Amino acid sequence: AVATGKPRVTFGIIAVCAVVYALQWLIPGQVVYEQFAYNNVFATPQYGVFEPWRMLTAAFLHSPDSLLHIILNMYTLWIFGQALEPLLGRARFLALYLISAVGGSVGYLLLNPVLVPGQGLVGVVGASGAIFGLFGAMLLVQRHRGGETRQLWVLIAINGVIGFLIPQI
Repeated sequence: AVATGKPRVTFGIIAVCAVVYALQWLIPGQVVYEQFAYNNVFATPQYGVFEPWRMLTAAFLHSPDSLLHIILNMYTLWIFGQALEPLLGRARFLALYLISAVGGSVGYLLLNPVLVPGQGLVGVVGASGAIFGLFGAMLLVQRHRGGETRQLWVLIAINGVIGFLIPQI
């Protein structure tokens, strides 16, 4: 069913990410990171094999060292959520977001080494995988409607480059 009114799921996801980000600042140490970050399944039982939910929970964490990380992800979610949630309906939009978040973790699993030289075991955080899923959905919507997609491709390319240049994102 198509949703009407405010994009509640979008606002809910943004709220959860903001609360988790605040908890990362309020709880001493890296307790929140250690509980929710994701690393390759082959790394240690702590980061994957026995805790597969981390593939999803990492999408609600953001680097506490970079305010820009959460701001850009939530701004992009806000823009694309307002466009896609009414078209897809709340349940489908939530499913798209969550499946895309897990897909982002699978991409991380396939593209990254278990141990980073000089850093050791490194987990990944951020909603970028889920955001890329929203990009893909918007591409499909735009193509189906016969709309222009060039700007969206540029946005995807920029975000893809950022993902490879900034560690842990």
